[in-house]
Amino acid sequence: MERKIVGKRPTFRPRRKGLNLFRISFLLALILASLWLLLRVQRGELKSPFEPTPTPTRMADSLFLEAQAYFEAGKLDDPSSSAAASQDTPPINDAIDAYKAALEEDPDNAKAWA
Repeated sequence: MERKIVGKRPTFRPRRKGLNLFRISFLLALILASLWLLLRVQRGELKSPFEPTPTPTRMADSLFLEAQAYFEAGKLDDPSSSAAASQDTPPINDAIDAYKAALEEDPDNAKAWA
């Protein structure tokens, strides 16, 4: 008394779909674009976004904090700083120079004006 199963054999995994040409073309375009970008960065035509800036910049807040530190230390006016005033960027040696530098960066800073 053997029974024969007629029809399709049962499977427990979903039926596999055909190739998705849109997905394949999108991934291929993404790979080619990343290779093109990598070659341009290596040749020096594009700068990497992770490179540091060529000239460091200071925030107005850091200049203001430096001025406060000089003021609290009692270093209000250093006569040696006036000798270096002929340079393009004189060094900050006292509170007055630091407050001036902070005001050049942020002229609307009311605390620096006070």
